[in-house]
Amino acid sequence: MSLTAEPQHAPSSGTELPDEHSPVLEAQGIIKSYRTGLWPRRRTLRVLRGADVTLRPGEVVGLVGENGSGKSTLMNIIVGALTRDGGRYGSRGGWGTAHRHRSSTNG
Repeated sequence: MSLTAEPQHAPSSGTELPDEHSPVLEAQGIIKSYRTGLWPRRRTLRVLRGADVTLRPGEVVGLVGENGSGKSTLMNIIVGALTRDGGRYGSRGGWGTAHRHRSSTNG
């Protein structure tokens, strides 16, 4: 599985990264399988079979695919929530988080 996208560049903030062409995130050949069923009918379900993703500064991309195609699995591997069975990935800099804000009313 290879993911590609036509980059859409965000407006410049005036601060350029040290190397604007090097990837901020790169994953190559990511493989992930799950085991299903009970013995003796245990099976291996291959979810990712060599997924590749490269993101460069300023790119805005979307990950699109059918249900069960491995989108969430790939993202969980990249953020460290799942271990991969094969492949490699790396990122430059740190990870940011998006927090959901809950509003409560005191009535």
